[in-house]
Amino acid sequence: WLLGTAQHRAGRFVDAVESLHKALVASADVMERAEIVRLTAVVHDSTWDSGGEISAAEQGLAELGCRLPSRRSHRAAFRLALIASLLRSTPGTGKADGWKREKYRLLSNLYRSLSMGYRREMEPRLSTLFSLREIQYGLKVGTSAETVRARARQAVLTRSSGRERWARAFTARALRGADQLGDQRLRAYVEWTDAMSTLDRGEDDGSRLR
Repeated sequence: WLLGTAQHRAGRFVDAVESLHKALVASADVMERAEIVRLTAVVHDSTWDSGGEISAAEQGLAELGCRLPSRRSHRAAFRLALIASLLRSTPGTGKADGWKREKYRLLSNLYRSLSMGYRREMEPRLSTLFSLREIQYGLKVGTSAETVRARARQAVLTRSSGRERWARAFTARALRGADQLGDQRLRAYVEWTDAMSTLDRGEDDGSRLR
């Protein structure tokens, strides 16, 4: 799957999907298969192929034993169950390690792909639910890009509900996390996400995005 990753970065998206598919067929390891499918979802995201991204993300969840219901009639029940689980859960402490930490990392990224895919499919409720799931697992990973992105998403969701003070606090924590990792691209992502959310709320003229 390293070849697929290199092809993706080079903009050879069709070749990347093909290479990742071959790697998936050759792999028997659950975690590796989930990672390969996650990378496939990222490639589809790069080409704005929402259907492909959603399909790949769902396959990745299935690899990890978290299969989503396939029938539309089951989606409503799933949404209710997901909301209930989020209400019962508490924020992650970031103390997971080993196999569990890697699983949480993968789950956070796969739910992120689902959220982004459904956002482009104009299904904001599903997008928000999966974004909450991304946050839930991202905060369990500990110091990582997943945790930083989770904080950035928390800022977006709280700002959209009118809690600007909370949004700024979450953004500040995300920026500190990016700085702790020494990742300037991740910091730029947090700043861009924050600027986009303020623009969407009509609280910015878009100058921060220029």
